[in-house]
Amino acid sequence: MKKNLTFKIGLFCAALVLVATCFVTNAWAKYTQTVSAVDSARVAKWVVSMKDGAGAEFTDASFDIFSTEHEHILLDEINTDDTDVKLIAPGSNGSYTIKLDSTSEVSVDFTIDSVAVANTANIPLLWKITNKNNAGSTTTTTYKTAAELQAALEGLSWRYDVNGTDQDEVQLTIEWCWAYNDAQAEAFLGAPGYVVSDSSDTDLGVDGDAVYSVSFKVVATQVQPQD
Repeated sequence: MKKNLTFKIGLFCAALVLVATCFVTNAWAKYTQTVSAVDSARVAKWVVSMKDGAGAEFTDASFDIFSTEHEHILLDEINTDDTDVKLIAPGSNGSYTIKLDSTSEVSVDFTIDSVAVANTANIPLLWKITNKNNAGSTTTTTYKTAAELQAALEGLSWRYDVNGTDQDEVQLTIEWCWAYNDAQAEAFLGAPGYVVSDSSDTDLGVDGDAVYSVSFKVVATQVQPQD
């Protein structure tokens, strides 16, 4: 009888220990949390535009600054054909406009590069560059020599900052004039004092072989990212 009582008491104690263990186990439960991380990236867009004044794409060999449509100068499609040397004479003039723009997702530098201006016999062309930059500011400067024109073109560049706001389209207009008389020269230059030389103009015409050429490249380059 005593053994049975001892057994029952031991069994009861064991049950208490088991119940207590369950409570302790529940007391040890901990908070848990899981965070999943996902990331992705795509390539930034490169969208630049180079066009002429008529909206056509500005491409290799499309710089038609000497295209003219003057009466009293032989045309015969010579002055509008890309493959022929165009004709100029005293009194003729012309212009060409280049429009540059960027909607890229990176900053872009536009630069005038590889400038070459050649004037084989000092043809007295006068030049004017009107530069409307992408900040909306416009400047107009005149030049009297090939060397001045080349130096001016070599110094031209524009930056489209990806963080910039209200950036306009760049418009670069290059004009030329072979003055027929002093009045035309002064009107083109916007200043008096230029004297036309009929004798040197006549000598150039008698020879008929002198050539004035202008060439350059427009280069668009991504600006290097910085930390």
